[in-house]
Amino acid sequence: MFPILRGGGWVATAAASCLLATTGFLAAAISPASAQDSPNLICNNSDGLSGGDFWIVADEPIPNDKGRLYVLFDDHTGNVCAVVVGNVSEPTSMEVGLKHSSAGPAEAVWSYGTSEDYAGPVYLTSSRGICVVATGAVLADTARIDQANCDT
Repeated sequence: MFPILRGGGWVATAAASCLLATTGFLAAAISPASAQDSPNLICNNSDGLSGGDFWIVADEPIPNDKGRLYVLFDDHTGNVCAVVVGNVSEPTSMEVGLKHSSAGPAEAVWSYGTSEDYAGPVYLTSSRGICVVATGAVLADTARIDQANCDT
């Protein structure tokens, strides 16, 4: 298994992802929808836990115009979602990770694979007012959002 984030970031394995799913964190695989889907639609249609009310609380461009990393929040459930929407024309390695700011690297939830659309979504449940850190990448280009969702 390869590192999830290059340059001293978090590392996760498939086994850790399964463990996280049993501890209140949810992860979804790379999804086959169109990159034209908004991050709101991606999170709302993949969650299964909410009524589909995610809204964007933070976003950051992936360098070299490769895409954008988004963090979204659902007022009804208190869940947080992260997704990377790619800006590529062919299947490309993408990944997205999300964790509570105070959590250790092993508590991060990840989604990665090859897509021309997006990576994720990944979710943290019961996260109202809890600061999160999100990391996303398209190929070797990475973006990070620190301290998002603190005021929800």
